[in-house]
Amino acid sequence: MSSKKTAIQNSLENLSAENLGKFRSALVDRGGEQEVTRAKVENKDVTEITDVVVSTFTEDGAPAVVIELLNDIKCCDEAKKLDDKIAKLKSSAAKSGCSFSTSSNCSSLSWSCRWHCTLQR
Repeated sequence: MSSKKTAIQNSLENLSAENLGKFRSALVDRGGEQEVTRAKVENKDVTEITDVVVSTFTEDGAPAVVIELLNDIKCCDEAKKLDDKIAKLKSSAAKSGCSFSTSSNCSSLSWSCRWHCTLQR
């Protein structure tokens, strides 16, 4: 079964080198309670960046952060794809009876992703 971490890694692998650099910068500049230092992501590959994101924000919280940052760097198509993949994972887990916790705003992610993307254009 696919995981949220795998979905995040696949999304980051689809970014151009330029956009991956923008993602790194946005991640470091994001601030907040859970900060990522430049040293943790500078000159790191996608697998290492994914590990940092998931270990910092947890596997349940990381997708929302990645979607937010992808929208911030105007990679809205990739943000939408990730949002759709996470929704499918959630649906799959619910159908299988699996306990699948998500962030409290997960139910509105699709809407917020589109809304945020519209604002960024």
